Amino acid sequence: MSIFNEEERKGYNEQSIFVGALLGGPLVAGYMMAENYKAVGKDENVMLTWVFALAYVVFQIIGHDLHSIIGLPRIAVAFISAFIIILIAKAVQGNEIYQLKMEDDRIHGWGRTAVISIIGMILVFTIFFLIELFFIVILG
Repeated sequence: MSIFNEEERKGYNEQSIFVGALLGGPLVAGYMMAENYKAVGKDENVMLTWVFALAYVVFQIIGHDLHSIIGLPRIAVAFISAFIIILIAKAVQGNEIYQLKMEDDRIHGWGRTAVISIIGMILVFTIFFLIELFFIVILG
């Protein structure tokens, strides 16, 4: 049981999810979407949200060289990925986000969005750095 009442919990709007996906990747977007479900009392969807976020991460890892095959810069791939995530968020959480906006504007501010996105970005860079370091040491 949560210490927060559903009426007190806040969520994230579409723009926040887009920024989170762009800066912190699909795990940050997944976190934000899971928080939206918690805020509206749909806890049964939280685990499924995390499963899809992790699956999207695996898809991105498998296709990490897709930019060179297609001929797009990496930043374009990041924007396309964030755009896909926001389309998914609008499709599956449009009503929940609208509900949060209408109920006394229960949306987190940009400060929290920025902090969570930057923490996510640091975690992603750290994980990739450690993976690269591991392969350099092993293959070194």
